[in-house]
Amino acid sequence: MEEIWKDINGWEKHYKISSSGQIMSFKREHPIIVIYSLDRNGYPQFTLHKNNAKRTTKVHRLVAEAFIPNPENKPCVNHKNGIKTDNRVENLEWCTYSENNRHAFKMGLNTPNIGVKNGMSKPIHKYGPNGLFIESYESINIAASKNQICAPNICKCSRGQIISCGGYYWSNQLFEKIERNKKPSIRLRLAVWQFDINGNFIKEHENAKRAALYINGSKNSILRCCKDEIDSHKNFIWTYKMAI
Repeated sequence: MEEIWKDINGWEKHYKISSSGQIMSFKREHPIIVIYSLDRNGYPQFTLHKNNAKRTTKVHRLVAEAFIPNPENKPCVNHKNGIKTDNRVENLEWCTYSENNRHAFKMGLNTPNIGVKNGMSKPIHKYGPNGLFIESYESINIAASKNQICAPNICKCSRGQIISCGGYYWSNQLFEKIERNKKPSIRLRLAVWQFDINGNFIKEHENAKRAALYINGSKNSILRCCKDEIDSHKNFIWTYKMAI
């Protein structure tokens, strides 16, 4: 695909950004392609300079701002394939905080580290449509990777919240044959996960009421965030445990 160059908004005559994620500087006698660094999370970043002003920003955001319309004014930019250094315009998309958070889980980029309490770290067993045992995995994340399906959905299936995932039944218990209900069980008080505004895991709460007490916030607002009706509450992102 032909590489296209555009001015960086607010830094015209100083910098251009390309559709492949390269930055060109015009601050010297001849234009040069700049070399940028990686931030602590592995995202390419660069500091723009002009006169006495400077701005450090992520390269993927510069590409999105220059090439991708954002009519809904969404605040985040996703790498569709999960590769943080692949800043081609076709690999990027605008998204909300909650969409960005769920995408990180789906791509295996943001798994909360909560030790043995984390259902993702427990052994999981796969059963066929006839209920017969097929294979065991050391963890849900490994099962998700090898079967190319969503890890949170495997967990929800093992807890009875959904019937199947990827065409299979899943359980934390090992049986020769598993009997499954035709309807998922109903859970009225789901645990919720709390993240900072950048999607970093903070804490698991027993339910939305306990979470609201912990932050002196609103239970209903936390639930609305979990249902993707709003993006955040009290500057935190909220999801049901293992929600997608």
